[in-house]
Amino acid sequence: MGLVFLYSVLSGLVGTTIGALIVVLIVKMSNKLIAYLLALSAGCMVSVSVFQLIPSSFSVLLDYDYSQKLSIFFFSFFIVIGMFFTSCLVSVAGVLFKASGYFKI
Repeated sequence: MGLVFLYSVLSGLVGTTIGALIVVLIVKMSNKLIAYLLALSAGCMVSVSVFQLIPSSFSVLLDYDYSQKLSIFFFSFFIVIGMFFTSCLVSVAGVLFKASGYFKI
């Protein structure tokens, strides 16, 4: 257990350090580069959700003796709710960025 904790702390520190060095070493970052890096990080987070978190959450629902149909309903319902809140957040952020004039691609 201690070795797993050590590996997770080291990977967090090393990953954060590498990311900080990339930002520090690239003095003038264009808006396109920022957009590409944000897309890369979003893709990594989505892949973790799809390949690890979603199957494990579905198996937890089945472990609590819910029927398979009810588990699929809960799973689908909360996925749709998450997509709705994400789209609302993106549209609000777009309005705020457009109003500020700060972030233009």
